[in-house]
Amino acid sequence: IVDGQQRIRSIVEFANNEFALTSKSDKYSGMHYSDLSDDVQEAFLGYVITADQLLNASDDDVIDIFARLNSYTVALNAAEKRHAQFQTELKFFVRRMSVKYRWFIEKFGVFSTKQRFRMIDDEFFAELIRLIIDGVQDGGSSRIDKFYEVMDDKKFTDVKMRDTEEVLDSLIQFLDNDLGVMLKGVIGKHYQLYAISAAFLLISKRIRSDTAEFEYQRLKSKGEMIEALGLLELDINNEAATEFVKASSSSTQRIASRRIRIKAFADAIGERE
Repeated sequence: IVDGQQRIRSIVEFANNEFALTSKSDKYSGMHYSDLSDDVQEAFLGYVITADQLLNASDDDVIDIFARLNSYTVALNAAEKRHAQFQTELKFFVRRMSVKYRWFIEKFGVFSTKQRFRMIDDEFFAELIRLIIDGVQDGGSSRIDKFYEVMDDKKFTDVKMRDTEEVLDSLIQFLDNDLGVMLKGVIGKHYQLYAISAAFLLISKRIRSDTAEFEYQRLKSKGEMIEALGLLELDINNEAATEFVKASSSSTQRIASRRIRIKAFADAIGERE
């Protein structure tokens, strides 16, 4: 085998009943191959692995092909490296949420198929989960990495996982049901969705506000929210010289620009009295 030996060995060893699946497997945690039903065993053995066979290849040929395979491999981006590096409950939770809400990403075209193939949607959900747990913070890959490091299995307990998923469920429901008509344009960009999400979570008291400027009593009616967001969208499309538009065009991950956009969205969807 020129490339993929570890993966092939793992498949063979599992089929030989040499280890059990861990809790990372939702359906089959703790089970050996022999514990699986006949249908599942058959599906496992029937999985097709694409391979090219090298005929009459010398050792030099094999080495050359291995070098070529690795030379032409696309470099991993930050999200892919993070997924490979961390084997924590948080990592697997982020992946599950990304899969669970794939319909939302596809419905509103938040990311292209190519971007989702490179796990950019995982990074987006990692940011939302970090927002729910830690509140509004500076963004960027290095800070998400740090979040993964700090939020180990001792801190990301089953209770915290359930609470986080509950909040995320309510957030996605709000975005889809109440604001969906606005999310297929510039308001639906991923960095704007982060700011809208923060505004919703602050108004609904799901995350704490560190300043009085984010204290609102309730959400506006659906019609009022759509109208107010329409005005913000108009400002962006017309490149109006407002703080909100400037904060929407550069350094969108910095907390300073995030606060400006969160405030604008909070004013659009929330009532103070």
